[in-house]
Amino acid sequence: MKFDREVKVETQIINGYYFTERYPGDESIEVMKEDMDMCADAVEHCRESILKMSQEIENELNENEES
Repeated sequence: MKFDREVKVETQIINGYYFTERYPGDESIEVMKEDMDMCADAVEHCRESILKMSQEIENELNENEES
């Protein structure tokens, strides 16, 4: 499975927020509404991409079973 470049960048954004919130410390940042909105958009786009990939794989498997 290969993700497009945009999804890869978005997963890095999501991971950065997760790490910052999960392990707060001296380098913690204050997350603003705009940041949360950007992260929410990234999560939604990644989710849609994964669901699309999953459907494509399922369709391919079904086609192979029918052959």
